[in-house]
Amino acid sequence: MTAQEFQVCTKVNTGSLKQRQAEIAQELEAIFEEDSLAWQKLSGGQSTTCNAQENFETAQEDFDYDSLNLLPNNDDDVGIFDNNNFDVDAQDLANNTQDLGQGNNNTEVIDRSILGNYKTYCDKAHELFLPLTKIQRDAIQLMTHLRKSKASLSTYETVMEWHLKTTGELRSHETLGNSQLYLSRKCLFDFLRNRYNMAQNYSVVKPITLPSSKAKANIVVNDARLVIQSLLTDPRVHDEDYLFFGNDPFAAPPARLNYIADLNTGLSYTETYKKLITNPNKQVLLPIPMYIDGAATGQFAHLPITAVKITLGIWNRKARDKNHLWRPLGYIPAFSHNESRGRRMLNESGHVDGMMVHQDILQDEGNLPGKLTKNAQDFHSMLEVVLESFVKIQNKGFVWDLFYRGNLYKDVKFIPFVPFIKSDTDEADRLAGSYTSRTANVSQLCRYCECPTRECDDPHADYPFKTVTKMQHLIDAEDLEGLKELSQQYIKNATYVLRFGLHNTRGVHGGCPMEMLHAILLGIFKYVRDCLFKQIGKTSKLADEINSLSREYGILLDRQSERDLPKTKFSNGIRKGKLMAKEYTGVLLCMATVLRSTNGRKLLSRKKRVILEKLASWMIGLCW
Repeated sequence: MTAQEFQVCTKVNTGSLKQRQAEIAQELEAIFEEDSLAWQKLSGGQSTTCNAQENFETAQEDFDYDSLNLLPNNDDDVGIFDNNNFDVDAQDLANNTQDLGQGNNNTEVIDRSILGNYKTYCDKAHELFLPLTKIQRDAIQLMTHLRKSKASLSTYETVMEWHLKTTGELRSHETLGNSQLYLSRKCLFDFLRNRYNMAQNYSVVKPITLPSSKAKANIVVNDARLVIQSLLTDPRVHDEDYLFFGNDPFAAPPARLNYIADLNTGLSYTETYKKLITNPNKQVLLPIPMYIDGAATGQFAHLPITAVKITLGIWNRKARDKNHLWRPLGYIPAFSHNESRGRRMLNESGHVDGMMVHQDILQDEGNLPGKLTKNAQDFHSMLEVVLESFVKIQNKGFVWDLFYRGNLYKDVKFIPFVPFIKSDTDEADRLAGSYTSRTANVSQLCRYCECPTRECDDPHADYPFKTVTKMQHLIDAEDLEGLKELSQQYIKNATYVLRFGLHNTRGVHGGCPMEMLHAILLGIFKYVRDCLFKQIGKTSKLADEINSLSREYGILLDRQSERDLPKTKFSNGIRKGKLMAKEYTGVLLCMATVLRSTNGRKLLSRKKRVILEKLASWMIGLCW
């Protein structure tokens, strides 16, 4: 396949490239909205049906889309959108064996199914897919606007009904199903999923029974191969988004790299490159950063949900900050112990009504006999389901035809690894299997090293780092006391199978960097302010005078139209009132101004136990 053929293959419709990119972007956003809300269907939410237009015929276009065989309903279509096309053929088994696993002696076959599946899809799309009709384009644009405005799921039908009745296409007593101009949301998504190779292995629901709580959980997952394929073929990616040394995909890191810039300049990348890349003319190291964070599911939902997303590290930081260059691997739901136990009790009561209502109860759901495992194991059991397909592609690597700066690099062998996982402190502790409690009785607070709690305030404390090897040895030996001394859970950690950077053996214990919100803004910055007022007396006259003086300095430092400067104007001063995390930068600026001012030093000098050493330590903290 030449570079020109490759470009033609990726265009589903005719027309200019920019126009197609805009259209595909809108269509993809519409698809991802349905994917991200799949969990609502699992909780009993109502979904839209096709309403008398299952085959979708329009008034303007007298065309039957079923005649194109878009769905895999015959022998020719098998393998386009289903699992069959992901099988590795005999030639791959003979010619492409390589051991890529971290600490794994098994020989893995490099994966060619991602490229093969995409080529098959492009051939079918180029031959069979027609341009979108006006009704389809209008429906996609409406879904895009509703997504951006964060409207409810039922708003689409409401707007469509209003539109059709206002334009006279639908009588007042008729329903949407009576109009040939109405395309339901479900039909639209089904059509787009088939059109963009997302009909299979997306939003797959995997029910499991959690080992600790015995609660039922439905895990929504996406196949990592199709997720990576979607990222590599996103039409919104441009040449300037890539992160290659010298604009060469096969270029190795410079021998003397004396600066830290983007992801590919750190030890995680450079040292992993040395150990995994054995054929620099064909292999490309592929960092795959992960992101995990919980979110509220809505105003009327009682349980949150945690999304696990990935992006590609061959893109620069500016590109990785874009929302559309992240894809979800799956969703980890919150679960209710009491709900599952209640379902089990009602089902076993013998009453017909109870057995009929909960006839779909999973095996062992709600049963709590015998020795209980740790509650933290439930989270890692669900995470293991989400990461299952990713671990397979991580250990094998995969082949791809990379089109970059007008050149087609054929049969590029991507070698994946996880440089880090973005998360907040709570999720990071759970990923590392550390205790989430932070009381004085906990042996260790840090998930990175073995520093005891009593020495956490000592910046010069030097203790060994926690490693995957050491933790796994304690788990295998069932050394509960040893794990307790390190404040680690006795669990099967789902992240231990991930290949992190090979610059050390710390794995997830060194792969979850601190995040700015809790560690810096609401952590160190907030503690510096609190320590100052604690040492001068929270309710003392001096505290009131310092607070009043900082308020006046804050007004003088007001940023006005300079939005890059921190906010310094606080109506109640820096000690009182509810402050946002981003405002603590301005709080420290006000504190530094007070401590360096003549009036501020005079006020502090009147406090007998406030000596110059403490004043110096405050300044060091502010400068840090």
